[in-house]
Parts: sequence; C-alpha cells; structure tokens
Amino acid sequence: NKTDLFAGQKVAVVEITSANTLVVVSQGKQYSVRLCGVDVASAQAEQAKQLLQRLVDSADGWAVVLPANAKGSDLVAEVNVPAPSPSQPEEEKSLSGELLLAGLAKLSTNPNCSSNQSAFQ
Repeated sequence: NKTDLFAGQKVAVVEITSANTLVVVSQGKQYSVRLCGVDVASAQAEQAKQLLQRLVDSADGWAVVLPANAKGSDLVAEVNVPAPSPSQPEEEKSLSGELLLAGLAKLSTNPNCSSNQSAFQ
C-alpha cells in the first residue's frame, strides 16, 4: 500500500516533473507524487516548477511525503521540505502552501485532499 510506504519519512526528490508533480525515491523505488490540495494554471506552470525546484534545492533534495490518496500508479500527497531555523529545528515548509502563498496555485476541489485545505484557506 503506497499510503503506508512513506509514513512521513524523508525521501530524496529526484525530479520536479511539472508544476505540481515530483518524482521521489523511497526504499530504492521511484514514485511520482502529485501535490495535494492545489491546482496550477498552465500560464504559471513554469514559475511554479521553478519555485518547487528552489524549495527542494534549499532542503538539499529531501522532502517528507504524507500520502493522502493512492489510485493505481498515482500518489497524491502533502509534501513538505525541511526548513530548519535556529529556534525551530524541526520546521518544514509545505510545497502546496508555498505555491499558494506565491500566487502560483489555487486551492483544488479534489475531495481526497482535505487534510491541510482548511489551513491553506
């Protein structure tokens, strides 16, 4: 079960494939992960992809995947990157939240992605 596979562990991000999809490696296998809770307009896709790349790069290529839903080969998840500060060493940034804050995404209407949507609103 893919939703159990990640269990909030740190995974390596190997590629940002689109404005809301990335490829991660967990236990030696690659998985495509779609960001939960956001939709990115095609006009903003390149900027969104660049922002995701900067965020992942700032975390040395690591992310924490919190699966929300898995259907077939598709995994939809909240993805956070470590963003420690001296006062908060466990701090993380939500990739979906950062896209929303930057104005590069809007809230998704996907009912399978509700865990952080109230916080995003």
